[in-house]
Amino acid sequence: KFGDEVRAVASGASAKLSAGTFSVGVTNGELGLVVTSAGTTALEASGSVELIGGGFASVTATEVLVRYNNTGVSYTGQAVTVGDLSHTFGDMPASTTLRAVSVVGLSADFGGFVTLTGDYGFVKDGDTIKVAASGGGAKLTAGAFEVGVTGASLGLVINTVDNTKALEAFGSLSVNGGGFATVTAEEVLVRYNSTGTAYTGETVTAGSVSYTFRNIPASATLRAVSVKNLQAQFAEFVSLSGNFAFERNGGDTHIVADNVSAILSTGTFKVGV
Repeated sequence: KFGDEVRAVASGASAKLSAGTFSVGVTNGELGLVVTSAGTTALEASGSVELIGGGFASVTATEVLVRYNNTGVSYTGQAVTVGDLSHTFGDMPASTTLRAVSVVGLSADFGGFVTLTGDYGFVKDGDTIKVAASGGGAKLTAGAFEVGVTGASLGLVINTVDNTKALEAFGSLSVNGGGFATVTAEEVLVRYNSTGTAYTGETVTAGSVSYTFRNIPASATLRAVSVKNLQAQFAEFVSLSGNFAFERNGGDTHIVADNVSAILSTGTFKVGV
């Protein structure tokens, strides 16, 4: 006890947000807890990442924080010491609603479809896990070819009852390999939907980050990287333009497009479609 507060510190601790078969949080961590005289609580745990289910695999991260604060008071930078144990709150802003798991420097395979990177926030809403990210990446990779987004904003909904998921990432185009060079695009979306439900226009918020889905139609099979108004040189042969969709099929990448032009040119001569 410290004045009117009760304080607790732990080492080798775990703190996990769980719903159904999904869980995310810290293991082998340290934890600080403050319970005020009003019965409100501030809790922070940091340690090694644990992320199970939800389509995630091969997970690594540089930092993980589990945070809860309904005190309305900021504890950032404050140390809690009990006996020989001490915890300094790393990022605990004043809040009465903070309930989030923050994963910094995440790298993971998602759904056998894309590799996700960046800083992610996870919150629980009933049987649903909502995820938002900023400055992230989502790339489809097959062999030496990859296509996706960097510097991206991302939203993800995980329905833990039936393990269906809807994901969308919006950012700058990244294409490597496959014969593509000098690539630009007007818009790039990485989209995954196995829920059968449309999420277009819906917003997910996790911690201080929010994302509004731009174009997630009802589908149980959507898995594609969509590139609007792509412009590129292909195989030092032709100039390509149009709206392209990329999908992984086993070890191959399948590509379809509409409003396409493919033009071979040299000097003032041009031929193509």
